[in-house]
Amino acid sequence: MSFPIIRLEAFRWPMTSDVQSNPSSSANSSGFRRERGAILVTVFGNLFMAALGFGFAFSTRSQAILLDGSYSLIGFGLALLGLRVSAIVLRPDDAQYPFGYVTYEPLLNFTKGLLIGAVSIFAFVAALISIASGGREIATGPAFIYAIVAATGCFAFAEILRHKLKKIASPLVYTDRKNWLIDGVISLGVAAAFLLAILLPEFGAEDWVPYVDPVVTAIICLALLPIPFRIIRENWAQIVARSAPNDLVFEINSILDDVLPKDHVKDREVRVLEIGRVVLVHLYVLIDEMPVGECDRIREDLWTRLHDRFPYPALDVAFTGDKRWFRLASGDQWPGSVVDSPS
Repeated sequence: MSFPIIRLEAFRWPMTSDVQSNPSSSANSSGFRRERGAILVTVFGNLFMAALGFGFAFSTRSQAILLDGSYSLIGFGLALLGLRVSAIVLRPDDAQYPFGYVTYEPLLNFTKGLLIGAVSIFAFVAALISIASGGREIATGPAFIYAIVAATGCFAFAEILRHKLKKIASPLVYTDRKNWLIDGVISLGVAAAFLLAILLPEFGAEDWVPYVDPVVTAIICLALLPIPFRIIRENWAQIVARSAPNDLVFEINSILDDVLPKDHVKDREVRVLEIGRVVLVHLYVLIDEMPVGECDRIREDLWTRLHDRFPYPALDVAFTGDKRWFRLASGDQWPGSVVDSPS
């Protein structure tokens, strides 16, 4: 059994009181304000798209537009939560949360995946029922206009977030931009389908028109289902503290290879977690005789390299001359665990 124990001595989120006395804290505060502004773009964008979607769904009787409006409404609610999460993940650890609040970020994305997946499954079943019952008559002209307006709006919001991401490093905003792009592509597909529905009577195939809307709805749901499942899988891995992706672990090990002195270091064990925007590095280093000052210099070099590479790193380094601490630090002294006897 093994789980990471991470002490955040080298990791502290900036508080408002730090801003005036610390220039780097001021930069972090500015980054928070920019992130909040970017999330507000998604909040009001989703509110606008939800109102547009439900209004057109009522007038056209289109399930595809109703589904689109439902996604936007979910996005609006979760974007409001995102405003709160973006604030609390920047708080320092305290007595109630000794390891900080960083888990709230993957928890929010996990909830988003669950909601989108549930709505997609429900809409897919409703579309199949509609197909089996002979389809649904809709106002294809207004539906086509909606899809064009929706696609234009989605791409516009994505472009706004693209510019904002040049100045901030935020998984929340990055995910929002990706969602806007996906929504825009889907809206273009819906526009093409509604255009087909408008043209079908010209070719004597008006009997197929009622099936266009439920078929489009079913295709959208099938196309979207892998997305929430991937969001659920990736963020669940972060919530339960699974190891970071292999490429990230490889990058961390490359930094360690450069910084750790080979003449004094006999072995090492590194645990890397990625929780939202935070990269947590917990390192045990087995050394021979080495002055404390040299250990601190190595720790400082590691912190500098990590901070240059990642916007939000957390580092905990322990130097030891006894390798059994590699295992005792992760709970392998518990009943049923196998560990070397104390020397």
